[in-house]
Amino acid sequence: MKSTRRITLVTLLLLLGWAASTHAQKPQLSIECNAGAWRPFVRSESVYAANSQRWQPQAGLGMGIGFRITESLSLTTQIGLAYNGLRHMYGSTRDDRTIDSRLGLLYGRLSPGLTLKPLKFVAIRLGLGMLGSLWTLGEYSITTYNNGAFSKVSYTDRFSRIRNPFLIGPELSIGVDIPIQKSRVLSLCLTGFVTKGSVFRAGFNTLFNPRIAQLNLGMAYTFSHKSQ
Repeated sequence: MKSTRRITLVTLLLLLGWAASTHAQKPQLSIECNAGAWRPFVRSESVYAANSQRWQPQAGLGMGIGFRITESLSLTTQIGLAYNGLRHMYGSTRDDRTIDSRLGLLYGRLSPGLTLKPLKFVAIRLGLGMLGSLWTLGEYSITTYNNGAFSKVSYTDRFSRIRNPFLIGPELSIGVDIPIQKSRVLSLCLTGFVTKGSVFRAGFNTLFNPRIAQLNLGMAYTFSHKSQ
């Protein structure tokens, strides 16, 4: 995992350095926001499981920086904050435990990528989304039943014990650019993102350790759209 992070960051820095040195132009800067939903996704969910509140809220805020490579291709990087709610109950008729999650997950987000414009007002972006765990709100409880009695373990702080600190996965966006002023553009886009890793640490003994599979609608305002 550490080697993956190092390779990703080094690659990003090299790409940005190449773009800045090769193209004598000011970068395209933008502010961005998005909102949507995400589904806690597991590879093979038990048919005996009882899972509620499958779709969860998601929102993000940040900025983007882009370097034009050609008229239709740009190197674009997005950086900001992302919020994922995780409120659900999970249990199984073949297990003596139930899960009650009432969490709010805050991530730092970095997404280097390439943006292709096959048409003047249409943009397609393929990125590598990276989420770093920043903060957690709420409570995560595991209740164990044994012959009519039960015991409960609750996590209300020090969530670094259970949260995966770093998630990575592919990102795909399809958007429409709307010129509103000279050299300024308002963009609307639909973005899908799936993480390779799970929300919680691999060693955390929980019944339900999902990956993030999300879809959101985003809006971006680009300050400098044309080459300088």
